[in-house]
Amino acid sequence: MEIKEDDVAFHDGVQPVYEPPAPDPSDLEAVLARDPDFLAALENDRFAQAIYAIFQNRTFIEDRSGRAWMCGDRQAAHLVADLRGRGESYHDYYLREFEGTWPDDEASEVISLLKSIACLQDPLSLPEVKFGVGTVVLPDGTSETIRDEAQAREVEARWHGQLAQFWQQCGHLRDEQISGFRDRVATIDRQPNRDVFDRLRAHLARLGWHTETNEDRNRARAAARQRGVEVLQVVKQREARPAGECPSWAKPILERRERQRDRGSFGLTRATALAGLDEDEREVERGWVPCRLDDLAVTGRIGEEEYTDLSGRLLDH
Repeated sequence: MEIKEDDVAFHDGVQPVYEPPAPDPSDLEAVLARDPDFLAALENDRFAQAIYAIFQNRTFIEDRSGRAWMCGDRQAAHLVADLRGRGESYHDYYLREFEGTWPDDEASEVISLLKSIACLQDPLSLPEVKFGVGTVVLPDGTSETIRDEAQAREVEARWHGQLAQFWQQCGHLRDEQISGFRDRVATIDRQPNRDVFDRLRAHLARLGWHTETNEDRNRARAAARQRGVEVLQVVKQREARPAGECPSWAKPILERRERQRDRGSFGLTRATALAGLDEDEREVERGWVPCRLDDLAVTGRIGEEEYTDLSGRLLDH
C-alpha cells in the first residue's frame, strides 16, 4: 500500500508460500497436502467449508497405527486456506457455519436427542428444598424475607407451587421441542450437505483415516490407564528411597506446585469412571501419579533423566 498526500495506491504483494509438514504417515496434514485427489476436491467451495466444519476441534485416528492427530479451531481454518493455495486467509473460514451432521456423529446425536425427548416427557420432579431465615427469590422473580420456621414452610409451599405452575404453562413449548427433536431423529441421515460430508469421509477412508469414535476414546483411555499403572509401580519403588534436598533442576517443579497450592487447584473424577477398577487403576484415573512423580523429583529421589522418561511414558511420548 502506497499512501500519498492526495491518494492511496494498492499493489499486489508477494503471496505467502505454504510449506507442508515433512512427510509423516501419522500427520494427517502432511498426508492431505501430498494427495492430488484430495487437493483437487478441495477446489470446490462447499468441500472446503465442510473440511473446516469437521476438522475444527476434532481428533482423527490413523487406521494402521491407531495414532491420534488433533486439529484445533484456528488450525482447521489455516489448514483449508493453506491447502487451497489461493492466497486466502484463515479468516475466510474461521467461525463460518456449515449445516449438517457428520455421518460418524449421527448415532451419538440420535442418542442425545432421544434423551432430551425422554427428559421433556417425564413428569416434573421437584427438588426438595428447605429454606431458613433470610431472603429467598421465588421462581416468579419476587423475593421473600423469611423470619421464622413457620414462614419458611409457607414459602417452600409457594416455591413448589409456582414451579409446578410454570411447568404446566410451558407444556406447549415442550411439545414443540419434542416434535422438533423427533423430526431431527427421523431425518438424521438426510441432513443438509450430506453429499459433501460423504465425499470427505470417503477421502479420509481411502487415505486410511477416520474421525475418533467412542470406541477409539475408550481404547485410548484404557491404554493410558495401563501406562499409568506401569509408571505407578516404578514410583512406588522409588518412594522407598530416602528423601533429600530439592535439586536445582527440580526447582521449577517445586515452584509450580506452590503456585497450584496457592490457587487452591483441585480436580474432579466421576464415580462412574472408577467403577470396576482396582486401587492402582483408581490412583491413575484420579490423576495422582504425576503428583507422586513430582514428589520424587523435588525430594531428590529420582534424577532429571528418569523424571523425564517416566513423565513421557504417562503421555505415550
